[in-house]
This record gives sequence, structure tokens and C-alpha cells, in this order.
Amino acid sequence: MESDFSYLRDHYPQEVTSDQVRQMLHISKRKCAWMLQNGFIRCQDNGKKTRRYTIYLEDVIAFAEDRERHPEKYVLPAIFSSGRGTPSQSPYPPEPPADLRPWLAYKWRHLADALTQREVSTLLGYSMDAVRRWLNRGWLQSFKASGKDYIPKCYLLDFAVDYGYHIAKKSDKHKKLLDAFFRQKD
Repeated sequence: MESDFSYLRDHYPQEVTSDQVRQMLHISKRKCAWMLQNGFIRCQDNGKKTRRYTIYLEDVIAFAEDRERHPEKYVLPAIFSSGRGTPSQSPYPPEPPADLRPWLAYKWRHLADALTQREVSTLLGYSMDAVRRWLNRGWLQSFKASGKDYIPKCYLLDFAVDYGYHIAKKSDKHKKLLDAFFRQKD
């Protein structure tokens, strides 16, 4: 499934900063600087300390589309790993199985139809900050009632089989949940 990055044209100017590039690509400042310095993302380097790069939005979109089509071209050096040797491979398939959502719906059948941020945090084993970040970025949907954010269970299920499944450093609770799913499939 190929993403459409054209929506970025509506949200960013034609000339973008390295910080905006970092936000668009969801990468660290260090990784962004390395990619710009090594020509992964086309830009003009003026050598200054601040506002060093002139980067055009079209070049960022072209990079993002090419990276999605050919990820093998963009393998980064080990300096961007955790520092504990080579990055480990995920024990889970790259895409969530089709029967994961129904399994989670059955597993979570006892939960309320709408959960608070704290309940989602406890259920999946991530911090409240992580849950807030997912909400702020639109990866997890919610509604407000009485001044609180509530996450409908159906949206939590959508999140769990989309963005949540692809979290690189999963919490122990999240791993146990996925391990239980894959164990019962065997």
C-alpha cells in the first residue's frame, strides 16, 4: 500500500526548514541532518550554522515516495541504532494479520465502549505522554466529554492494527498481547 504524500502541499510552504522535514518524515534531528548532509534529501547547503539548508517541499515529497517504494536504498548506518549492536528484527510479520482486529475485539469485549487516556495507557503499557502524542498526531482518535478525552473502543482497535502494530519499541504489555495472538494461531 503506497502512501500519498501530496497532502503535505496543503500544510507546508514550498521552501521548508530542516525541522519541518524532520516532522514530515517522523525522524530525529540527528538523522535528518545526516540525511541532508549525505544527499539522501536533495537540498542546497550554504554552510551557515543556522538555516543551513535550502530544502524544497517537492524534493521532500519525492524522497518520501522513493523511500516507500525502495526502502532498501535508504538503510541507515548502525550509528542510528540503539547502540546495542545491530538493530533486532521484529518477531512479528511486517503487516498485521487480517484476523488480529477480530481477535482483539473479542479479547477486549469486557472493556467499556469508550476509554480514558489513562485506561489506554494501562491497557497497552505505554506512558500517558505516548497516548497524548498519538492523539495529538491523529494516530488515535478521541472525543471530548466533560473536559476529558475519551477513546472509543472501535478507534482503539483501528489504532492497534495500524500505527500501534508498527511501533518499533513495543511495551512489555503490548508484546505479551501480540505474543498471545500469534501463539494461539500456531
